[in-house]
Amino acid sequence: MVVFSQKVESPTISGRFINPPPHAFISKFLFSETLYPVCGQKLWEKIRDKPLPDALWRHPILSVRYADTSENTAEDWLRWCKAGGFELPSDIKINHFSHVLLAIEAARYNLGITLTNNYMMQDDAYKQNIVRIPMHEFLTGDNFYFVCKELKNNQDNVIKLSKWLESQCE
Repeated sequence: MVVFSQKVESPTISGRFINPPPHAFISKFLFSETLYPVCGQKLWEKIRDKPLPDALWRHPILSVRYADTSENTAEDWLRWCKAGGFELPSDIKINHFSHVLLAIEAARYNLGITLTNNYMMQDDAYKQNIVRIPMHEFLTGDNFYFVCKELKNNQDNVIKLSKWLESQCE
């Protein structure tokens, strides 16, 4: 997470942004984050023919705790369940992680089920070893922007970076 400061000399990517951008800066919207459940190939073989979401609760849930926003553990899963119109059972096993990379690695090795986003699933290792569980996704409320000083917006390297980022977020 980048804390915005007038002293920023290079372009930044920011997950939180005040609209309109501060004086002398521009921002370009990249994407709105959505999360959906995933698991490893072997775990998917165990649950694929069972009714969802009940089959999920028979395996560890891998939750990411976002320290700056989460007051409740498993808030990511609570929000996902609410978006699907059901409740997170109180008697399930939940393993907590400090970062989505750790949770998705655990899911990759069939240690449970986590929530991830499209950006994480662009990695070839995850595409081959992680299965997207065919259930709903939910908007996290995090929107990502490319932010740079207005004076630097027309520099070749900034234009290239901006276009590359936009292509990664399509």
